[in-house]
Amino acid sequence: MPAAVQQQLSWPELAAVLGQEHLRAATAADAVDGVVPRMVAEPGTAEELARCLRWARGAGLKVTPRGGGTKLGWGNPPAACDLLLSTARLDRVREHAWADMTVIADAGCRVADLQRTLAEHGQHLALDPLWPERATIGGILSTTQREDDTKVPYLGDIPVLGHLFKSTAHKDNKDELMIFITPKIVREGVNVYN
Repeated sequence: MPAAVQQQLSWPELAAVLGQEHLRAATAADAVDGVVPRMVAEPGTAEELARCLRWARGAGLKVTPRGGGTKLGWGNPPAACDLLLSTARLDRVREHAWADMTVIADAGCRVADLQRTLAEHGQHLALDPLWPERATIGGILSTTQREDDTKVPYLGDIPVLGHLFKSTAHKDNKDELMIFITPKIVREGVNVYN
């Protein structure tokens, strides 16, 4: 980050939005694939999250989101990370209309917590991520590792020379499921039908 931008930053301004106890200096434990951010912010509401992002954009900061921290070393490291935006306080199941089979959960809601809520009415989320006690709904990444062997019939089975007629392919597939919530602004007295 350029020195001129660093001098203009007003971290106390962001602390006023979040509360001082929800903005702290980052440590090595907060590194995202080896990149240590300068600060960690933990908004507690969607409004705080929006204000935090608006402030960071105005300051020209590079922001990286973090959910449960279960996959911080996976994928490509960020080019830079000034502010780590944690969803740790956005962790609630807001509404569960079990009869309609719908649920509204915060991005930082742990998968295991959501599963427990759904189980109260015999329902479940048909996902099985690693570390469900830590993984969050906001982003679940799954990987599949495969090893495929192909060979020429009969020739691939010849002792010693058979390897000349075989090939092994290693495949690592990464599928990402991002669950986004699109808010609807509804005025009083207006009916909304989906």
